[in-house]
Amino acid sequence: MKCKQLLRVALSLVFFSCEISISPALKTPSHITIESEGLTTTAVTVENHLGNKKTSEFIYGEACNVVFNNMKGFIATENLVYPEMDIYVINKKGDTLLNEQNLLKNQDINFQKEKLSLESYILIAKPMFAGNEYLMHVNITDTKSDHFYNIRMPFSVIENPLFTTKSSGITYDSMYLYSKQRDVGIVDDKISMEEDIYIILNNFKGLKVDENGMVDITSSLSLKDATGTKIIEKENMSPALLNAASVQQQFSPYIVITSGIVTNPITCELKVKDNRSDAFFETRFELIVE
Repeated sequence: MKCKQLLRVALSLVFFSCEISISPALKTPSHITIESEGLTTTAVTVENHLGNKKTSEFIYGEACNVVFNNMKGFIATENLVYPEMDIYVINKKGDTLLNEQNLLKNQDINFQKEKLSLESYILIAKPMFAGNEYLMHVNITDTKSDHFYNIRMPFSVIENPLFTTKSSGITYDSMYLYSKQRDVGIVDDKISMEEDIYIILNNFKGLKVDENGMVDITSSLSLKDATGTKIIEKENMSPALLNAASVQQQFSPYIVITSGIVTNPITCELKVKDNRSDAFFETRFELIVE
């Protein structure tokens, strides 16, 4: 099964804005550089589903909001203001990977002057990959004046540290855990009962392809709890030949714990063997079922 939704949103950045309550304890992380004139915030924060992020390191597949808290300085007309937002991401070579402009222009939202906070949503995914460093610029302007508020945020991307992987002859661009129910890449080790967890491998290369464009692999998936009790044991999940292009684009087995009592942590192990060569891939990771 392909996780089409995650692949779709990974191709671009999606943005929105809203009004939220303000906490006076918020502080802008030290790695964020600010340049502004006329516009102010109480803080610029980076948040994921676990709360505020303090570091500039992101896990591949992680979804975050960059929040501009309690913005002031916009010229108001009948208590409404008219902000605009641009964002772009560059790599260390200076290549622009993403460039999104006028992100607020077509949003059907009235921006109230009081307690205004703007948010930009970012998914750390293609064309950003683990093992690389990037620089994100977010520029906010007041369309009714020359006021602006710009930030620069350097960040690095890593593979999920939960994985312990070994392979020979097989490569991939990215690997991450994805929760179907939460529609989010998992950055910690916490999951729930009945939650579909996909192990996503993109650009999965190295398998020997026959003249018909097919690959012949043996793949297995096992799940055990801390006592050694087998929760899932899937042997030879790919009994037939598979389309090489589909496997290369995305290989995405999944696990789900449907019932019973488990002793944490649980250990998942995925193995893939090319039946036409010596190439193989193995990874394991531990999860906590809450």
